[in-house]
Amino acid sequence: RHYIYTKAKLFGVRGWVRNLDNDKVETVFEGEKSNISKILEYCIRGHSFSKVKDVKIIEEEFKGEKDFKIL
Repeated sequence: RHYIYTKAKLFGVRGWVRNLDNDKVETVFEGEKSNISKILEYCIRGHSFSKVKDVKIIEEEFKGEKDFKIL
């Protein structure tokens, strides 16, 4: 979660990230499309200590997140 948090701050992306009970991570991103694309690249690649098996992208309506936070 901290990895995604630092990248979100770097790219000026708003939203949140949290761990789920099934060892998965869920996140919501809002911001410029180019910055969302950049952070998604990092999510797909993953941190060197993580194992990314699958990334599902679901587009939703804009909710107006004010900052990026870890839940």
